[in-house]
Amino acid sequence: MTRVGALGLPREIDRRHHSTRVRRRVFVLAGIGASFLGSVGFWLASTGVVSPSIAPPPGTPSSGALADVTTLSAVVTRTNGGAQLQTGVALAKVVFSSAMATSVRIDIAWTNTAQAAQVLNNPNAQISIGMYHTIHTGNCVASSNSTDAPLVNLTDTDGKTYCVALDQGSTGRFVSSVGKLLLAQNQVGGYLLPSISGSGTLSACASSGTDTDTWCQPASITDANQRALFVIASIVTPGGIPQGQQPGLATLSFYIGARAS
Repeated sequence: MTRVGALGLPREIDRRHHSTRVRRRVFVLAGIGASFLGSVGFWLASTGVVSPSIAPPPGTPSSGALADVTTLSAVVTRTNGGAQLQTGVALAKVVFSSAMATSVRIDIAWTNTAQAAQVLNNPNAQISIGMYHTIHTGNCVASSNSTDAPLVNLTDTDGKTYCVALDQGSTGRFVSSVGKLLLAQNQVGGYLLPSISGSGTLSACASSGTDTDTWCQPASITDANQRALFVIASIVTPGGIPQGQQPGLATLSFYIGARAS
């Protein structure tokens, strides 16, 4: 006896009708899938020849690196009345985009600690390293004999002399509360993170009768979107900055690099 299905058709006919609907459904899904895979295949093929447009920040060095690090060995002095006393040595000049001013990390490592005994001459001596920015042309006006050396006189790569100020808000690994990285025979590396903002437009450095801590643009930087920081090292002891020992820094070797923080 043939039974009647839910659609009023004999059960066998109803079953065949259902099977046909399923097959149609499968064919439709298969068609959509093929269309989708075709689109994906086209997109993947396109990515092989189309590169994204990613523009570096204005002022990025032409080398394509995050920053250009130039080795220096210039003597750095501090004003002491009418005299200029050697405070240390400029190790490097770091040039980068203004957009990276507070996003750059300066790595520093002392690479020939075997020379320490011949240079430091004091078991308590350390090498104090800070990042400085130009504030005006010529020597600093104020006298300073502080171990932190917040203001020093520096000769730039173009031969011009500037008063430069310590970024006292710098932080990092093995960095003191006044923004100085302290190295010793048993502590040979660390890093500095600048705190001063490089946004806006810097005025060209000009002669000044004061040492106001306002970052200015040295003549050696011709791109308004670039900034320059100077890495300066001094030999320090608990009693201050010992005179006569600073030239010994020229015999020491340091690795200095820049990366994104």
